[in-house]
Amino acid sequence: MGFLLFFSIIVCLNIYDWWKLRNGLLQHKPGAAMALLLAMVFMALLPLLMRLAFRGHSNAPRALELIAWLWLAWSFWLAAAFLLTDLWDLSLLTWRLWLHRAASTDSARDIMRYCFSPRAAAYSALGFVAFATIWGSIEARLIRIREVSIVSDKVPVAADGFKLLQISDVHIGPSLDDYMLKRIIRLAREAQPDVLVGTGDLIDGSGPREHRMAIALGAASAAKGSYAVLGNHEAYNGLDESIRFHQEANMTLLRQNGTLIDDWLWLYGVDDPAVYRRNGLQAGDLYAGLANASTAPGIFKVLLKHQPAPDIQARTFFDLQLSGHSHGGQIVPFNFVVNLAHRWRPGRLHQFAEGMRFYVSRGSGVWGPPLRFLAPPEVTLFVFHSPQATAAGAGLPEHNANNGPKQPREGI
Repeated sequence: MGFLLFFSIIVCLNIYDWWKLRNGLLQHKPGAAMALLLAMVFMALLPLLMRLAFRGHSNAPRALELIAWLWLAWSFWLAAAFLLTDLWDLSLLTWRLWLHRAASTDSARDIMRYCFSPRAAAYSALGFVAFATIWGSIEARLIRIREVSIVSDKVPVAADGFKLLQISDVHIGPSLDDYMLKRIIRLAREAQPDVLVGTGDLIDGSGPREHRMAIALGAASAAKGSYAVLGNHEAYNGLDESIRFHQEANMTLLRQNGTLIDDWLWLYGVDDPAVYRRNGLQAGDLYAGLANASTAPGIFKVLLKHQPAPDIQARTFFDLQLSGHSHGGQIVPFNFVVNLAHRWRPGRLHQFAEGMRFYVSRGSGVWGPPLRFLAPPEVTLFVFHSPQATAAGAGLPEHNANNGPKQPREGI
């Protein structure tokens, strides 16, 4: 039901885009206008048609998928640009009415000269889409390491400088090209982490190309192991297929269980709720495995959870939660929707009153359109420090992103 509602909205946006393009460029060409309408409605429905024709995206031609998802981005950007021109014209019209009431007739007439003509609005919107596409294609490939420092008295002096690398929302599938994956692998190798973790949505396809990429990702191993949790896209691709995929990537799945590393760091992972809904399984207690947790006072406990939802049970038990899922919006204007749906901003280290810290990754790859616009991808490197080891120096900031200034923390 939600899927059909989503595409109903997409069709409405495309009709709005068509109306504005028709008024600006094809007003006296009814045949061309009708052809454009049919083409735009078809493109809006293309992802749905592929789902029906190929019984899932994994069997669809990659080029067809890329075209479909690119059109989704273009239709949103066109609608956003046209909406801004409409709001601009509406504000000028409101100003004109106010000037009329103030008996400034000449000024009211002059102000309307600054409205967008239908042709100017169409060219402006198309120009913005072209610019955003070029920018988004470049930004999606500028994957960078984002460094976050974690200072805790649970970190032994001998473990000072311990590195944990988080990758999230890689979405190995049609939209992720070889360059993006190779860059993620290269950054992981350069970081030389002690532990590598994936916080869901590693997979977004199950064809031969995707399995080849999974095997390649296995080269980005860490000294003390690589671990991951299942996200909602693992559920969409099938549980058995996703488990096999992670095995090929040399990543151990944590599913309501944990593992102790170096006698001081405990990783615990939970499945995304979609795993149970899509496979007809009983969800049960995601934290049932905590009964077997290492509860020694000196253990630093990390929760790997795909959804950026820090519940009260997690906040009172764990020291750090790592999540993903939101992609930071990936492209404007989705970032505004994401900020409404998810309270916790990505790319920041949040602090709770209970003591747990919480980080939401912007994601390392792309989903849908192979673009990112004002939502840069990241591979996140957490460097753990002991207060005793840093006491002699100037100290470290709680959150150091790309050697930049300290970011404000958010909590409750």
